[in-house]
Amino acid sequence: MAMTLLLLLSELMNIIDKLDALLESNDNIEEIDNRLYRIRKLIRKYGTSAVDVLAAKKDMEQKLSNAQNFEVQKSRISKAITNELNTLNLKANALTEKRKNKAIDLCREINLELKDLALDNAEFKVAFSLKELSPNGHDDVAFVLAANKGSAFLPIKNAISGGEASRLMLALKIIFRRLGSAETLIFDEVDTGISGRIASMVGKKIANLAKDTQVIAITHLAQVASFADHHYYVSKLISKTSTHAEFSLLDEEDTVEAIAKMLG
Repeated sequence: MAMTLLLLLSELMNIIDKLDALLESNDNIEEIDNRLYRIRKLIRKYGTSAVDVLAAKKDMEQKLSNAQNFEVQKSRISKAITNELNTLNLKANALTEKRKNKAIDLCREINLELKDLALDNAEFKVAFSLKELSPNGHDDVAFVLAANKGSAFLPIKNAISGGEASRLMLALKIIFRRLGSAETLIFDEVDTGISGRIASMVGKKIANLAKDTQVIAITHLAQVASFADHHYYVSKLISKTSTHAEFSLLDEEDTVEAIAKMLG
């Protein structure tokens, strides 16, 4: 009996010790509750789980590291940009050199064509100036012309009359046809402002182009029309309610008649 009483008393003492320990750990429980509250708050702010919170933590650590190493990274990036710009400028300079070399050949060919078209004193030139670097280099390229000896080089539209402009455009198309692969060229009244011997020269130039390229030329000059292989007559028909154009293919007899009318 006494032994049983002693065992009960010992167990009671253990329970009392545990209660005392539990009461003493209230501070720890409050700290745990606070930590759980903060964790739940973080989960609500950065995602739906602890994994999201840890990912946000990793991202913040990376941003903090970047901020702490900002000057180092800034210097590295600036150096990389400078190196790239130097490379781009070298390539742009090489492109400029190639363009200028090609421009010399282009000007020579066009000026020869201009002489053939009785623009003996005109000089065509490609003008270069610098612009902001772009994917196409840093060249601002313009076609300019001095219409007479001693004249200033001006943009084409300000340098010559209508007839001269027509011949210049013909010369440009002749040269660009050699450089390109156009299958059809259209000349809309390229003979504007010219007549006589010069018109015949223009007709010959167009005829030479037509040897390996389809050429459609609209003209009012017999000297130009006479070089064509096929002739279409364009007429304007006016009714009470409308106006429209009509064109028809001419046979040999009709062609002779139409060209004679143009001469008249």
